[in-house]
Amino acid sequence: DAARGSLLEASQQDASAYMREHAGRFDVVELDPCGSVGELLPAAVRCLKPGGLLVATATDLGSLAGRFGDNCSARYGSQPVRSGAKLAPELAMRILLACAARAAGAAGRRVVPLLCVTFADFFVRVIVEVVEEHEEAGEGAGEAEGASEAARAEERDGFGLAIVCAECGAAEAQPLGRPQQVCVACEQCGGCEREAGGPIWLGRIADPAFVASMLAALPCPASAGVA
Repeated sequence: DAARGSLLEASQQDASAYMREHAGRFDVVELDPCGSVGELLPAAVRCLKPGGLLVATATDLGSLAGRFGDNCSARYGSQPVRSGAKLAPELAMRILLACAARAAGAAGRRVVPLLCVTFADFFVRVIVEVVEEHEEAGEGAGEAEGASEAARAEERDGFGLAIVCAECGAAEAQPLGRPQQVCVACEQCGGCEREAGGPIWLGRIADPAFVASMLAALPCPASAGVA
């Protein structure tokens, strides 16, 4: 009604411009563009309240998998791994998380991954909590004794490179900010053709407590456990 004001407000304004004009206003922001979501992330992390949820969907898995030249580097700031076809969905997810984490870092914030999903070769979706750099994640997002130290460790080792063997597909991670140990030959098959990509997110991609709370809220609770 007029006294309370409208609960729904529609806008045809440019999405990034709209979010920049409403910094710190929203509890939840969902981004689901047709194609790359990378350009929307900097404004999205700023328009959230501390502890707000960012839901970001990328439908351009072809770019994230390196099938379209340098699109991934231009859109998400990461080099894809073309040799890791079997790992493409998870690598795409981790590239998207890294992009969101960098956007949050530039705003003096950090992301706490709560849930990430992939749908075949079509899209990846990440749900993260966006908190101030000095604040802890909220309830259901990893509260435990020593959580702050764990968060600092994850921030320190959160970014890295993915190194994939082009012959057998074996993969390993190299955290950035640490001495790099590069082996010429693959430890699994001995092959010498290896490809490096990234940076990607190396930390966790889901919070068990958050996922468990979602499953518990279902009308028919799922029988599967949370790993």
